[in-house]
Amino acid sequence: MELDIDIGNSFLKWRCRDGAVVVARGQVATQSLAGSLFSELSGFALNKVRIGSVASADVDTEVARQLKDGFAIEPVFARTQAQGAGVVNSYAEPERMGVDRWLAMVAAYQVSGGACCVVDCGSAITVDWVSAQGVHQGGYIIPGLNLMQDALFNRTAKVKRRDAVVTAIEPGINTESAVQNGAAYVLSALAERVARECEVNEARLFICGGDGALFAELIEHVECLQPDLVLDGLQWVCEG
Repeated sequence: MELDIDIGNSFLKWRCRDGAVVVARGQVATQSLAGSLFSELSGFALNKVRIGSVASADVDTEVARQLKDGFAIEPVFARTQAQGAGVVNSYAEPERMGVDRWLAMVAAYQVSGGACCVVDCGSAITVDWVSAQGVHQGGYIIPGLNLMQDALFNRTAKVKRRDAVVTAIEPGINTESAVQNGAAYVLSALAERVARECEVNEARLFICGGDGALFAELIEHVECLQPDLVLDGLQWVCEG
């Protein structure tokens, strides 16, 4: 069985596959690694573990320790490359690109076989463009929904967060809803522009990340949602 792990800034996600069949999956807050992360896999025989991580070295070490103690296996950590699996990185220093972006781009290009755009809506929102020839055209990094909201809630003395404020794109009728809905409004504008540019450039759109479902709904492109895109890229990057 093979275990793939995506360690993000906010959450650690994992899935275990027996061939093409997903037999178990889970998610935990990245900073809450006490106890066994993989108790559901107790008794499973893992023969391969691949990890893509943008977390700290301490987090990576703890995850590797649990895998070694629980399954006697050493994980392979994916690294961002100058080129691989048909994709050419635009960064002069590839190692400075988060490996999650690289994994998602590689997976998207392998699926599309041509021009594509990857939008990852996590703690930060990243937008990356890949040409029909597999050349990364560059990208954007934007604060995610929570970061946009927290910037105002945490850094403005008179703006306070209240519970049960529903995020929408209508104008807010109090300060709290104006902040919440303002972030969604920005996300909506980004979604519309990305969808328009994908159409103009004949690029296939891929959406992932914790807020990916909301992004897909805003442009009515739910079919573009690929929540496991980063996990999908691990096989290509670690073994390509």
